[in-house]
Amino acid sequence: MLDIKFIRENSNSITEAIKNKGVDLNIDELLELDDKRRELIQKTEKIKSEQKKLGEKDKVKAGKIKKEFKKLNRELKKIQDRYEELMLLVPNIYSDDTPIGPDESANREISRCGKIPKFNFLYSFIILRIFFLKVTSFTSFKFLDKDSISGLISISRKFFVTLLNPLIKEALVE
Repeated sequence: MLDIKFIRENSNSITEAIKNKGVDLNIDELLELDDKRRELIQKTEKIKSEQKKLGEKDKVKAGKIKKEFKKLNRELKKIQDRYEELMLLVPNIYSDDTPIGPDESANREISRCGKIPKFNFLYSFIILRIFFLKVTSFTSFKFLDKDSISGLISISRKFFVTLLNPLIKEALVE
């Protein structure tokens, strides 16, 4: 998340990034909310300090101040919530050489290293299934279903025996 001070100082570049990335955000609303938020924070802190100064001396006036503080605090909470929602929508600034486009199709390939693998999704599915079973099990309770074990055996004994959990290793060796 970008700092509000940075957003204030670079509102033009932020507005451009919002437009280029297709984010539905009004930067002026965000800056307005920030002003209100800062103003309310100052008021609530001032009221709180007045209330502490009065303390036990004037309970009637302290009670009025407390009611006013609660009212301002509720208003501050509403503004703070909306402010945080908008801050989460603010996109990061991208570098000048980043291509602008609606999705990844606008990106250009700079270099390619190695050979691009072709995946067999049956094996990937079995690996993901085992991973899911492993993640969902507790540390003291591990389980695998028969399909996953038979799939593992059919893929490659040596590969999985060396890389997988010792409990799976025992199941494969037997």
